[in-house]
Amino acid sequence: VHGYSNTGARMGLFLSGACSIGPGTVVGHKLVETIRSYFDMQKDNENAQYVKKAQKYYQSISQRALKANLVIDIFAFVLDQFGLFEMRQLAEKTGGYTLLGESFSSGVFKESFSKLFEKDTNGDMRLGFSGRLNMLCSKELLISGAIGPCTSLKTGSQISETAIAEGGTSAWYLGGLDRCSTVAVFFEVAKEMNKHQSAYIQFLTQYRHSSGKARLRVTTVVRRYADPQNPLDLAPGFDQEAAAVLLARLGAYKAENEDPVEVLRWVDRSLIRFTSRFAEYRRDDVNSFRLAKEFNLYPQFMYHLRRSHFIQTFGCSPDEAAFYRTTLVRENCTNSLVMIQPALLEYNFESPQPIPMQLEDSAMKQNVILLLDSYFHVVIWY
Repeated sequence: VHGYSNTGARMGLFLSGACSIGPGTVVGHKLVETIRSYFDMQKDNENAQYVKKAQKYYQSISQRALKANLVIDIFAFVLDQFGLFEMRQLAEKTGGYTLLGESFSSGVFKESFSKLFEKDTNGDMRLGFSGRLNMLCSKELLISGAIGPCTSLKTGSQISETAIAEGGTSAWYLGGLDRCSTVAVFFEVAKEMNKHQSAYIQFLTQYRHSSGKARLRVTTVVRRYADPQNPLDLAPGFDQEAAAVLLARLGAYKAENEDPVEVLRWVDRSLIRFTSRFAEYRRDDVNSFRLAKEFNLYPQFMYHLRRSHFIQTFGCSPDEAAFYRTTLVRENCTNSLVMIQPALLEYNFESPQPIPMQLEDSAMKQNVILLLDSYFHVVIWY
């Protein structure tokens, strides 16, 4: 790790099975032993004996990589679990990629791996190294934390006492960057503001370009405060898609540390508070429920989020859940929405353009072809 310190290098970890020897062991080498499941970890039985020790070991490796400004990518093509649940921090904390599949000879691996080395018109790789994000904001805002491929640097000012994920700081180490890398930053409004005042937020993103040059991008955002006495004053500036992705990231983070059932209840309570504040309805009259167009898609995003493996672990292995959650917290808003609510497109002979459809069985009709894109899988029905 220290041989290429501070040079902006990437390290590839290629796996075709679980580690069964050494401090990173996730399962014993005896065939009678099986790799841990969520049930094993909940009961803390013999199959889960390696989990905590392995997580501690891989966390120490990620910290060494952070200090050396290295990025670690994980490429695992195996038919069973291999230990991503324990080693996910290697890629997540350094800004690396995580790619899973069944075989290294598949087109998924070959195309994805070659895309890593794509170059721009100047002949430089489309990657950044040694990324760092600093935040500056108005004095009435406090920074709670960030969720994404980042690590708290435990420094700065205007820090909220309520920490969220990578909190207790106004600066984060990002490691590797690409054009789709995103970080969700959460704020706390320290005091009530009126609609005639504005909030100022500045993002200072610093990284080393693949050409070797250091670059600094400064992005300044100004947003007017909404009238606290008029909830609908928030509507013109409300981005329901971004809000759904933010809540999904927060829910995925909570699911790592809390019982998934409690997280589902938290999502339900959040949606109830949302609709009671912004919806128009008459008590005991279901048909009277109305949401403005700026809010009407948000409930269906929450419906699909509740059923996803970002929160629920039923029928899902620890490695699968870790992969889904790791991918969610690093991708941009458009890709994240496809993960939350898969896109269903209809193709027919009468229209040259695909037609977006609702995720309902009524979409399965004769003389049509349906394409379902869930980001992780593509399914074609005809």
